[in-house]
Amino acid sequence: MHSPLTVATFRRKLLEVLKGEEEDVTVEFENVSPEVAKQCDELLSEGSLRGRRFRFFYNASSCTLRVFAMPSKLHECFSDAMFRSFAHWTPLLPPSWEEDLQLEPSIRIGEFEAPYAGSEKEPDWSVSPTEAAFPSVVLEVGVSEAYSQLLVDKDVWLIGSGGATKVVILVKVRRLGSSTAAFMEIWRQGQDSARRVTILPALEDSEELEEDPYILLKDLYGDEPVPAGFGPNTRLPITLSSLRLSVDKATRGMAAVDRRVEARREAARLRV
Repeated sequence: MHSPLTVATFRRKLLEVLKGEEEDVTVEFENVSPEVAKQCDELLSEGSLRGRRFRFFYNASSCTLRVFAMPSKLHECFSDAMFRSFAHWTPLLPPSWEEDLQLEPSIRIGEFEAPYAGSEKEPDWSVSPTEAAFPSVVLEVGVSEAYSQLLVDKDVWLIGSGGATKVVILVKVRRLGSSTAAFMEIWRQGQDSARRVTILPALEDSEELEEDPYILLKDLYGDEPVPAGFGPNTRLPITLSSLRLSVDKATRGMAAVDRRVEARREAARLRV
């Protein structure tokens, strides 16, 4: 069993990660008490760690703390794509949707129910009914995280919300040299499995083209009733072509950043 985590160990490990100038780094700690998790969270906004981009997940059920450091353009492009998808959905939504619903890129949520009581989680994107304590639909993206970690994220939302979260959209991404592979799964309350949709590489055979995944209008509203006159089962598509365009733009941007970083490193080597 791992020794109990201390704040000093937490800080030292994060500083080591940041020195590497890498993006999309997940650091996981085991045997973390709620008190230490709270102190670690406070540390992220202090001193040399202030201003850095972190996402924080404390799983009180397993006493594990996962910190996601420096999300890349590739990681964040999926939340951007969901905002664009939502914009395309607006003609299908009730006129009152701006009052009924809240869209958030990443917001800290606590107050989970057993077995996740005491946990805290930040989704990559979410929709919530305005008066709700939990989002109705969340997006979780994994680049450095393993698929098994995404499944834990899914359970925290679907189980820990007490049923308030209706849909969890999982996206798993792998960088394979200069190419990218990614898939999406849409998990719903009460389902033991989810259809997997390939985002990349795109299928070229027209007979095998993937159908765009979708959520339903009632998913956005969660436990609240869909306004009269609008079909609860109206499909809201997440277009694969838009997702692929987002990934392409992100990977091209990251390649440019990689070239600049390598140029700086080469210049530093020449000065030595």
